[in-house]
Amino acid sequence: MVGVEVGIAFDVGANGRIIVEGRGESWAEGFDDPLYEQPEIQAELALHYQRDLSNGLIVGGYLTYGSAPHEGGSEDYTVASLGLEAIYPVNDRFTVYAQIAKVDAPSYDTQDSAGYVDGSVARIGAYYAGFDRTTLYLDYEVGRSDVYEDSNEPGEFSLVTIGGETAIGAGNWAVTYAANFGSFDAVGDTDLVEETSYGIGVRYYFGGATAAATLDAGMIGTPQIPLRASTYVTGTD
Repeated sequence: MVGVEVGIAFDVGANGRIIVEGRGESWAEGFDDPLYEQPEIQAELALHYQRDLSNGLIVGGYLTYGSAPHEGGSEDYTVASLGLEAIYPVNDRFTVYAQIAKVDAPSYDTQDSAGYVDGSVARIGAYYAGFDRTTLYLDYEVGRSDVYEDSNEPGEFSLVTIGGETAIGAGNWAVTYAANFGSFDAVGDTDLVEETSYGIGVRYYFGGATAAATLDAGMIGTPQIPLRASTYVTGTD
C-alpha cells in the first residue's frame, strides 16, 4: 500500500484556526488479502475548526468525507463523520488527545453490502517529544456501526497504531514510521478481517515546523477506522 497525506492550517482571529487535511491510499495490484473486490484508491478529506483555551488546551470540531471504491463498481463505499476533539499538553514533552464522532455511509442504499451505517468512532492517543529530533506516539481507536456487511450484521472495529517521526538534520524533512494492528468484524458473520501493517515514509514541513509543533498546533489527523472499515467490508461478505 502506498499513501500520501497533506495538511494546512489557517489562523482565524486571535485564538482560532481552520485545518484542512487530506489523505489517499493506493493498494498494490495482486495484494494477498481476504477482499473479494480489489480496492482502488481510497481517499478522505477532513475539515477542522479549533479554539485555543487556557493552559494550552485546544478544543474543536471536525467533519470528514471519504471514498472507498473497489474494482467492478458494485462495491464503492463512501463514509462521512462529524466529531469533537481535544488536545492537552500535560507538560513540555508529553501531550494527550482525543476524538469522538458520529459516522455514517451516504451510499448505503446503492451497494452490495452496507458499509459504515449509523455508527460511531472514538480515538485516544498520546505523543512524546522529549528526544532531540524524534517524536513518538501511541494511538488507539474503537468503532462500531449498527449495520455493516448486512442489515443483521453490525460492525465492531479496533485499531492500535504505534509510530514516530525523526527529523533529518536541521532541515524540513523527516522520516516517519508506524505499525498498525486492527480488527474489523461483521458481528454474526464468520468472516473477520485482521490487519497487521507496517509503514515507512518521508514528510516535508513548510515554514520550518517540527512534528511536535505541528501536533501542538492541532494537526492530529482523524480516526482511520471509518475509511479502513469501508475498505474491508467486502472481506466480511
